[in-house]
Amino acid sequence: ELTGRNASLANEVETLRQDTRLLVEEVKVLQNNLRSKTTELLETKENLESRKKENELNKNNCMILRIFNQKKCSEASALSKNLEELKSSKVSEEVRSSNEVGKLKIDFKHALNQANQ
Repeated sequence: ELTGRNASLANEVETLRQDTRLLVEEVKVLQNNLRSKTTELLETKENLESRKKENELNKNNCMILRIFNQKKCSEASALSKNLEELKSSKVSEEVRSSNEVGKLKIDFKHALNQANQ
């Protein structure tokens, strides 16, 4: 009876050893999966941090460009205003010169008429 009992216990021990081996293998697989997921999460975290920094740089660049463009628009507006003033001034000067030439012609004709009389 003890022999049968020992054989039964020996079978149970062998079954437990096999179950333990299977559990150890499962634990190894789970550890590898955990390592892999941890690495993946760390890479994702680094990637997100990198993107965050890149976004900050892009925001700063956009702000700098906006300020630059506003300054250039102001300068362009001032230049346009100056150009209009110059054009207006030149037209006034040309009108004035034309009037003076016309007056000189009239004065010359008047002098010629007086000389001919």
